[in-house]
Amino acid sequence: MPKAVFLFDNHPSHINEKVEKCADKQGIIMMRFPPNLTHLLQPCDSSIFARFKKTFNDNFNPPQPHSSSSFRSELAKVLPEALTSSTSPSTIKSAFQKTGIWPVMAAPVLSRVSGSPISQRTEEKSNWD
Repeated sequence: MPKAVFLFDNHPSHINEKVEKCADKQGIIMMRFPPNLTHLLQPCDSSIFARFKKTFNDNFNPPQPHSSSSFRSELAKVLPEALTSSTSPSTIKSAFQKTGIWPVMAAPVLSRVSGSPISQRTEEKSNWD
């Protein structure tokens, strides 16, 4: 019985025969995202990194030239909050839901694809609001 599923993109540096054998021995199923769909299916890209960037950008104030504050000290103030907010259990769960990985559903991904029947239905509904 598999212990875990490891999802990754198709970059050749992410996998080799040694890693595949080790994963197989440990009962880990390795699955690649289909080419050119990582931006829709990768939970880190869709929610976690986005939350980190938003929190960081909203709170980071680079020091002005000739100020007593240093770049490192300003960075140290913002990083803990950005990391905490982007890696909270609710953000991680949301990332997997938003990508349709868990629970398994195609609608969340299809609704973000321009021209899909689901996105068209969503647009039609919004026209009636």
